[in-house]
Amino acid sequence: MKIALCFFGLPRYSDYIISTLKQHLLNLYNVDIYAHFWWSDDMIGKFKHRACTDVWEANTIEHLKNLIPFKKIVLESQIHFDISHFKPISNEPDLKHLTVEVCKDTLFGLKSKWYSTNQSFQLIDKPEEYDYIIISRLDCDYSKPIDLSILNPNILYIQDGFRSGWDRGYNDIFTIGHVDTIKYYADIYKYIDKYHIDGIPHMHTFFEKLLKTDIPVPHQLYSFGVWMLHESMFKHYRKGAPYLTNQIKFIH
Repeated sequence: MKIALCFFGLPRYSDYIISTLKQHLLNLYNVDIYAHFWWSDDMIGKFKHRACTDVWEANTIEHLKNLIPFKKIVLESQIHFDISHFKPISNEPDLKHLTVEVCKDTLFGLKSKWYSTNQSFQLIDKPEEYDYIIISRLDCDYSKPIDLSILNPNILYIQDGFRSGWDRGYNDIFTIGHVDTIKYYADIYKYIDKYHIDGIPHMHTFFEKLLKTDIPVPHQLYSFGVWMLHESMFKHYRKGAPYLTNQIKFIH
């Protein structure tokens, strides 16, 4: 089975993820790896993530290329997206307490994420030649083998986010689909303004509404066992969230 794996976002924590990435995905299929990463030399010495104290090193990209056999990789300096015209506060109960700056930072991150997602997908010259295309953050931990044989190519599969809470099912860190389904997912960037002009919703809410309204393909939440590494290493989950994920089953 031929697979295209598209990484997006920031090139962090490659040392931590490479063993499970190889064991549970790269060693199982014929995989071509593409990536669009935000990177510039002025990042060196700055924190990799707000939840940890690791800093970017000068050899980050060179080291990453030695670990992962990229077919194509593009590095781009961070774009400073204009978010000045957006109303910052959403009516969602769990967001009302946030400051204006936090809300604007959230929207900036969302634009950055979906722009990078689109750019990574665009690196594939002939997407129709792949059985499946996977779009993922780099800093993900794979807890079990990714079994593509049981998937339906007509469905867009989304790693569920219930580990972060019962109402966080729609997660955007790891998604699988045939080109005919995932091409719509890769184009989500163009919908951001539509869903945020009247107030910034939680990213899970935005993702869910968009998939149910503007993405013309069937989709399904599925537990591939792929989680953001920095959450496992540097944050404390809400009590009971991992247990909840193990209990919920999806029929495919």
